[in-house]
Amino acid sequence: MIMAARIAEDALTCFTPSLDWEYEYSKETSRRWQAWYDLTRGRLLAMSIRYREYLSACELLRRPGTLRPETNQIGFRPGHQLCGGMEAIRERREEAIRLLERCRDRNRGTPWALLAEWELAIPLGIGVDQVVVPKPPPAPPGPLGGGGGGGGGPSLPSL
Repeated sequence: MIMAARIAEDALTCFTPSLDWEYEYSKETSRRWQAWYDLTRGRLLAMSIRYREYLSACELLRRPGTLRPETNQIGFRPGHQLCGGMEAIRERREEAIRLLERCRDRNRGTPWALLAEWELAIPLGIGVDQVVVPKPPPAPPGPLGGGGGGGGGPSLPSL
């Protein structure tokens, strides 16, 4: 697993499932803490999903027959479709969206809401584009560059 994915997973372990975070959230009187919790946990979940989706897409591309024979370039982009397909990923996705939407809705006009909105605007899945880049045309026959001293190096003006 790549280092950034491991860091996100390690950070998520701070939110242990043994603690009822929604109960703690409801008791919390600090709106800043609530905004921080929603944004931080939501973003960590989103990062975790995106890393897993990227790794799943790469693994899928390694399977024989996945790529078209003429493909010579692959592009990755955010997408709405989940490659991983695991139930755990879907649950994380729902929780990330719930937390980020709650942060945005309860903290309008704040930096927390702007960051949550930015995170929500980028889909959590990944799209894969198979591209065929045509080969460049062959070089025309004859000397390169049309004169100027030869030697193949750059020509500098004499001052």
